[in-house]
Amino acid sequence: MNKVEEFYKRVICIAGEVCGVDPVDMMSFNREECVNARGILIIILLDKGYSEKVVADLTGLTRRGVNRIKNDFPDRIRRNWMIHMLDREVRNKLGMNKE
Repeated sequence: MNKVEEFYKRVICIAGEVCGVDPVDMMSFNREECVNARGILIIILLDKGYSEKVVADLTGLTRRGVNRIKNDFPDRIRRNWMIHMLDREVRNKLGMNKE
């Protein structure tokens, strides 16, 4: 397993734990908790410098889907206090503090 896959597994486990969803459910259900966890996961991977193609390959989403989340989700993080706090907690657990 390479470093990209290891980091992905670490992020998906932490995001699932913080958001209260199973990592498998996170990628396949449209419940609000799953959507939030999925968005946080993708934004963190993109912030880490992974390309949309790599993120799409890891998550099983299309590049178009990853791009849509990349463009829409940061605004949701800014507007929604709960998502902002979940994002902050995941980043803190990863050691990626972003204020």
